[in-house]
Amino acid sequence: MSEMLRVIKAPVPGDDPVPDPNKKENFITRLFEKFAGATVESTKEKGKRHSFTDHLNEQIDELGTGDSSDPQKLARYQKAMMMFSVHTNAQASVIKGIGDVDKGVIRDFN
Repeated sequence: MSEMLRVIKAPVPGDDPVPDPNKKENFITRLFEKFAGATVESTKEKGKRHSFTDHLNEQIDELGTGDSSDPQKLARYQKAMMMFSVHTNAQASVIKGIGDVDKGVIRDFN
């Protein structure tokens, strides 16, 4: 069952192990890298950090093993889902805000 719920991690341009010498550092790139590189501490392995997507998948896997009605497992899954949702909503809001500023600048120059 947990395989059906698994969140697919989309490829991230910053995941390339070979740095691009032509890559330009700018506000948008740095902002993207902050969101893409955000991590959360693992509940299984203390001291290990991974992405919000991996954290959510970890909790889905935990929920799929053993007693899935265990209140602690359900609470950890709900917390991971909330953290993932807040992170992705914040990212979407920042992108929308930048788009609104861009539209305002273009409108003011017309």
